Amino acid sequence: MAQQPPAPNLRYCFTIRAEVDDWMEVGASGSGTLYFIPITGGQVRGEGFDGKVLRGGGDWATMRSDKDVLEVEARYQIQLNNGVVIDIVNTGLTRYAKPGTLEIEYFMTRPHFRVAHPDYDWMTKAVFVGQADSKPDATEIHIFEVVNGA
Repeated sequence: MAQQPPAPNLRYCFTIRAEVDDWMEVGASGSGTLYFIPITGGQVRGEGFDGKVLRGGGDWATMRSDKDVLEVEARYQIQLNNGVVIDIVNTGLTRYAKPGTLEIEYFMTRPHFRVAHPDYDWMTKAVFVGQADSKPDATEIHIFEVVNGA
């Protein structure tokens, strides 16, 4: 029997609190109903990552026909207190405990970062995951870098 390889580890980086406005229904898509959720601002907190979420981004979310999974695809920018702007594309899944309810049992994302500043270039050369939680007025995403296991 083959030996199981070591699992990767996670290193906490920062938390994004993206404030949102009301959902707007765009209409039917191939796999469900498409919504647009405007991102109106927010905060970024973590070691070396204090800043704000810039207004103007949004989340294009598809509620699957079975009503128990929401596919998320968010695009927005954060600006750190030192002025550096980081562009983020964040895709993922929200799974609800029961179809048609808003009780979340799973909300994970895969953020992709684009930034030109050399101090943050490492973000363009790593894989990240986000563990998220949805509130009525915001989404909080705890960002972790995936690092080699032992």
